[in-house]
Amino acid sequence: MKCSVYWIIVFALCACGASARAEDGILLNPGFEEGGKFPMHWSEGGKIDGVDYVWDKGNGYKSKASLCLYKTVKRYFPIAQWYQIVERDGSSPALEISAQVKAKQVTKAIVDVAFLDGTGKWISHKWASYIGRKNANDPAANHNWKVYSGRVDIPTGTKKIQVALQIYGPGKVWFDDIRATYADLGETGSPPPPEKEDRAAAQDDIADIESKKLRVDDDPEKTYFLIQSSDDTPPPNGRYKLLVVLPGGDGSEAFHPFVKRIYKYGLPRGYLLAQIVAVRWIPNQQIVWPQKKNKVPKMNFSTEEFIESVIADIKRQYKIDGKHVFTLSWSSGGPAAYAASLQPEKSVTGSYVAMSVFNKKYLPPLTNAKGYSYYIEHSPDDRVCPFWMAERAKKELAEAGATVNLSTYKGGHGWRGNMYERIRKGTMWLEENTK
Repeated sequence: MKCSVYWIIVFALCACGASARAEDGILLNPGFEEGGKFPMHWSEGGKIDGVDYVWDKGNGYKSKASLCLYKTVKRYFPIAQWYQIVERDGSSPALEISAQVKAKQVTKAIVDVAFLDGTGKWISHKWASYIGRKNANDPAANHNWKVYSGRVDIPTGTKKIQVALQIYGPGKVWFDDIRATYADLGETGSPPPPEKEDRAAAQDDIADIESKKLRVDDDPEKTYFLIQSSDDTPPPNGRYKLLVVLPGGDGSEAFHPFVKRIYKYGLPRGYLLAQIVAVRWIPNQQIVWPQKKNKVPKMNFSTEEFIESVIADIKRQYKIDGKHVFTLSWSSGGPAAYAASLQPEKSVTGSYVAMSVFNKKYLPPLTNAKGYSYYIEHSPDDRVCPFWMAERAKKELAEAGATVNLSTYKGGHGWRGNMYERIRKGTMWLEENTK
């Protein structure tokens, strides 16, 4: 979250998850004609301010019903969705998706397919179809019923499949006649990667990187990993620089091997790295890193407070160079990193924000950015978190008195190409531009 959803939803298997009739594909009630108070076999995502979930019984494609999402707030996240989860049958390596879609001023809507393991844990997801503007200057989607289709490969280990009808930005979209059928690989398909039989061997390259799983004040909700090299010696001045990492996606421990590689291949010597672990406060939590101005129910502290508590905990263990305390965040981690950087009192002195969103509504006053440094990295090809958000962040933060660099890369959303070299470059830029 992204940007990407790609900020992660906690999935619940529908009670009626039996296989659909073969002629209708794998989804049940694909035309949304069945149900009482709610459409049978389909579930709403979490409640989101400014979003209406509508089972529209007077508007359908060659039928009487459709599922509608109407979003009035001008922001991309959280993502609203109707979804259905089914058991995977057989061993077909691909899935073909089609849907009838009607759009009214739709900025961005998606037919998304997520793949889950036997416990319901997320493996990966892929977009089957994209509805709306793909560039900042493109018009919103406005059309009557129109078919959208796509084909996605099914990753190894998939036991359940979720098909979700999603809306990101403002607009009104209707979905009908949604079909998902198993398929063999075509010319554009590629076999899923083989499962790793020896996961330990897959991490041999980072065996020399030490990692301690710690808790601030022994609080299980304030868990973080402290990472350093096993042969690391303190810097000449005896003070370590510190990088605090807020991973994208679900912000979970699953990113730990990747973050260890960031430490090994992407950081200059003399650093400690702290990977903080996102807290799941409620089921169906859609905001991965809640903030003071963008909360979730039952949260005991904000991400801004979490970051500060981790820095303070590390300072009790090591001598830290207070001038060089940076955050690295991407996708769903970006909004909280921006919020932390704009606190009136903070320990963080610079922020590296990649492939994320920028929304002033959930941030403290931008005047607090004066004298602060931001290294923003974003691909112009990004279809999850639009590039114009990075451009806006650069413009408005610079106008507020911050030192800002916007760096671009090719390939769209995600860590692409020589990511570790870019992380090293961005970190060194922050060092050089931190006052």
